[in-house]
Amino acid sequence: MTSISNFLSEEGTLTKSKLPRTLGIVGLAIGFSLMAMWWYIDTYNPFHLPTVEQAQSMASYSAPPLYRFFDNLIFVLLPALWLSMFTIHAGPVVNYSIWVFAVLLDGAILYCVGLLFNAIRARVLTPKRE
Repeated sequence: MTSISNFLSEEGTLTKSKLPRTLGIVGLAIGFSLMAMWWYIDTYNPFHLPTVEQAQSMASYSAPPLYRFFDNLIFVLLPALWLSMFTIHAGPVVNYSIWVFAVLLDGAILYCVGLLFNAIRARVLTPKRE
């Protein structure tokens, strides 16, 4: 059984692949774009959402479908954002710092997923030695 350093130096497939870096960069881009989108929604209210008092006075209020879609999409594409549950009502500085931390954490997670895919692909595509 060869060690990982021998495997990397002999095969070179894990070090030459661009998949982990690409996944990491895509994760960062998606995270920061979703952060900018939610900042825009919170600041300018493009969906014309009612305040809490107005929504409570309505008989049955549900958010617009596109807003609900974005709300569900964010936790699927940015799973580390669940950390924000610990900072509810902590203020905008803490919330945006958790956003940045979650985006960086998800970039690192996707980078590791890319490394894992490369390792599996290298194991499957490399012929067995006798």
